[in-house]
Amino acid sequence: MALSQAGGRAQSQRAGIAALAGACSLALLVAWRRWRRAKRWPPGCFGWPLLGESVTYVKDPKAFLTTKLREHGGTFRTNVLLSPSVFLAPTEANAKLFFSKKDLGWPDHWKDVVGQASLPMINDPLHKRIRTLNGRAFTELQLDSYLPQLQSLTAKHLQSWVTA
Repeated sequence: MALSQAGGRAQSQRAGIAALAGACSLALLVAWRRWRRAKRWPPGCFGWPLLGESVTYVKDPKAFLTTKLREHGGTFRTNVLLSPSVFLAPTEANAKLFFSKKDLGWPDHWKDVVGQASLPMINDPLHKRIRTLNGRAFTELQLDSYLPQLQSLTAKHLQSWVTA
């Protein structure tokens, strides 16, 4: 019986050591991945998990941005409003970055949501043509001309709700 207790104790010690080694390995892996990911981000910090620096930002956005830009220059990373973000000030280096990269812009999933041919997605003479046409539809005179139709549609639908 004493032999079986000693064997059981040794087995539980081995299991504990294996669990501790596994936990340490996992902690090292997580730390390594965070370190590697942090190298790809601009300077700054994400703050508290999930909440980030949202409280500071919401209290006074102007002071928050002024302080961060003074600390880190024209570009910094942070976590505001539950989202990891990168702030870019209109510096010469950032302008050079934007004008040198053709692939910067909307993520692919956003293009699917908004539509490939929608105004924000188009970046050539077609953009100017569509913007001009849309601009004509939203002048003060045009908006006033829409009112009678909108009022009649509203009255029609309100009447259908009343009778339903």
